[in-house]
Amino acid sequence: MKAIGRFFGSRGFRKLRRNRSALVAMSIIGAYVLLVSWIFLTQGLQAFGKWTDWYDLSDRPVLGLLLPDAPQQQVAASELAGFGRERAPAFRYRQFLQWRSEGSNAVDSLRRLDPADEIAAAEVIADAGRGHRRIYQGPRDEVIERFDAFVAVLNQADVAAAAEAGLARIQIIIAGLPLLETEVVNAEAERDRLAADPGPEGVPSAVLERVVDAREQLYFSLEEIERRVLEFKASAAAIGLDVTAFEELGVEDLFDAYDALEMASEEPETPIGEFVEDELWPKALVESILDAVDELRPRVVEIVAERLDAAEAPLLELFPQPTGIRGAVYRFQLLLGTDQQGRSILIRGLYSSKIAMQVGFVAAFVSVLFGSLIGAAAAFFGGWVDHAVVWLYSTLSSIPSLVLLVVLQFMFIDTDVYGTLIPLYIAFCLTFWIGPCRVVRGEAMKLKELEYIQAATAIGFGRMYILVKHLIPNTLHLMFINFSLLFIGAIKSEVILTFLGLGLQPGIGSSWGVMIEQSKAQVANDFFWQIGGATFFMFTLVLAFNIFTDALQDAFDPKHVG
Repeated sequence: MKAIGRFFGSRGFRKLRRNRSALVAMSIIGAYVLLVSWIFLTQGLQAFGKWTDWYDLSDRPVLGLLLPDAPQQQVAASELAGFGRERAPAFRYRQFLQWRSEGSNAVDSLRRLDPADEIAAAEVIADAGRGHRRIYQGPRDEVIERFDAFVAVLNQADVAAAAEAGLARIQIIIAGLPLLETEVVNAEAERDRLAADPGPEGVPSAVLERVVDAREQLYFSLEEIERRVLEFKASAAAIGLDVTAFEELGVEDLFDAYDALEMASEEPETPIGEFVEDELWPKALVESILDAVDELRPRVVEIVAERLDAAEAPLLELFPQPTGIRGAVYRFQLLLGTDQQGRSILIRGLYSSKIAMQVGFVAAFVSVLFGSLIGAAAAFFGGWVDHAVVWLYSTLSSIPSLVLLVVLQFMFIDTDVYGTLIPLYIAFCLTFWIGPCRVVRGEAMKLKELEYIQAATAIGFGRMYILVKHLIPNTLHLMFINFSLLFIGAIKSEVILTFLGLGLQPGIGSSWGVMIEQSKAQVANDFFWQIGGATFFMFTLVLAFNIFTDALQDAFDPKHVG
C-alpha cells in the first residue's frame, strides 16, 4: 500500500495527470477495460447459470447482448447499412426476399400442421424470426393471412426487380463486347500467322479451338443482349413502363450478327471476313441499345423503390419491430448495420475488443516480464550470460518478425489448438520479448556503473538483491513503455495473422481481423460498414495507447521528470 501511495504521490504521476490528452486516452482505454470486464462478467454469470440450471442470460436483452453466441446471432437481413441509411433498391429487394424466406419457412410448417394442434403452432411461431425481431405472435390463421398479404405486395416488386437486373446485365455485356472483339481479332491473327508457315500437322488444334471459343463468346453475348431486351419489353407492360426507346431500334437485327458468328464458329480455319461484311457486331445498334438502357433504368429503379416502400407496411405487420427494452437493444444492434449473414456489426466489433485486449495483455505482460528480467540479468552478470542472451535475441532479430510469427503459427496446423488463441500467445511471446530485453539490457548496463550500485556492492549486498531491489525498479519506466508498445503490436499482429487466415478462425470466435477478412467481398459492392466498424474500434484503441505511451515516457522517464 505504501508503494502504491508513493506512486500516486510521485512527480511523474502528477505530471501525467496534468496531461489532458493522456487523460482522454486513459478514459478511452478505461472504457475498453470496462467493456471487456462486462463481457467476462456476463460470461461468468452465464456459465454459473447453466451449471446450476437456475437461469439463462441468452434470453435477457441486456445481459445477453455480449455473450459468446451474440456475435454469431442473426439479428436482421444481411448487409443493412448503418445509422438507418437505405441502400440501393436492388439490395433492399434482396433483404425483403430474406424476410419472405424467413416467413415462408414458418408458414409452410404451420400449413402442414393439424389446425387443431395449437401447441405445435405456437412453438413454430415462437421460433420464427431473427434475433429480437420475431414473427407476429398471434393465432395461426392471422400469421398465415399476414404472410400472404406481404407476399402479394412483394410479388409486385419481383417483376420490376427482374427488369432492373436485366438492364444492368445488358450494360455489363455491352461493356465487354470490345474485349471479346479484340480476342477474336487476336485469335484470327495467330491462326493466320501459323497458317502462313504451317508445320507437318498444319495449324495446331489449340489455336483453332481458341478461334472457336472467341467467336462463340461474342456470339453468345450478342444473343443474350437480344434475349434480355425482348424479355424486358415483355415485362414492361406489367410495371407500366413506356418502352418506345426500344421499339424504334429494331433489336432483332442483332440476330443476323450472331447468326453469322455461329456459322463462323463451325469453320475456324475460314477467315471471319467470309461470314461478316463490315464489322463483327453492329456497333451503332448496340450503342443505341445502351442509350435506351441508360434512359430507362433510372425509371425502373424508381419503380422498384416505390414497390418496396409499399411492402414495408405488410412486412412490419408480419415481423413487428420489437418495443421497450428489446426494441432499444434491437436498434442498438443495428446501429452499424449487419454483415453478409445478418449479424450485428456493432456487437461483433464490441465483442472483438475482448479478443484484442486479451491477446494484447497476455502477450505484452509475458514478453515484458520475461524480456526485462533476462535483459537486466544479462547486463548485470555479464560474461557468458550476456553473450548467450545477446546471441539469442540477435539471431531471432535477424528474421523478419511477421515471417517468424507466420512460421510459428504454421507449427500448430493440424493440432487441437489450431485456430484458437493459444498459438497466438505462444508466437507473440516467443518474438515480442526481444524488444524489452534489448532496451532494459542497455539501460541496466548504464545503471550498474552508477555510484549507488557500486556502494551497495561494496557494502556487501548480494548480486540478486541488488538486481531485484535496485536495478530492475529503476527500469520500470521502460517496462511500462514497452508494455504499451507491445500491447499495440500484439493487437495489430493478431489482426494481420487472422486476415491471412493464420490467426483466430471465424468459426471459433470473432475478432477485428475476422471482420476485415470477411468484408473483402462487401467492399467490392461499396459496403464499407463492416471493415469501417472494425477499423474504427482498432484505430481508437491503438491511438489511445500511442498517446498514453508517449505520456508515460514523458512523465516517468528520469531524463524527462523534473
